[in-house]
Amino acid sequence: MGGRGIGTDLVRLLLSFGFKQLGLHRIWGARSPANLPAQLAMLTAGMVEEGRIRHHLPTPNGWRDSIVHSALEDEWVER
Repeated sequence: MGGRGIGTDLVRLLLSFGFKQLGLHRIWGARSPANLPAQLAMLTAGMVEEGRIRHHLPTPNGWRDSIVHSALEDEWVER
């Protein structure tokens, strides 16, 4: 089911709702470094990659890093 832009549409919807309806100043999300579709969805929707949180989540195979993305209300442009 990948490759149809559904993730990007969802991120856009969440950003729009958060900024327009809830009046939020900052919206952020984290993803696995291996989750390239999530990276593309967040970047395409207008979020900025901020950085890596090392050993953020425990998994059965050891600790996993997370990549943080964010959008700020005064920088966000609805796409």
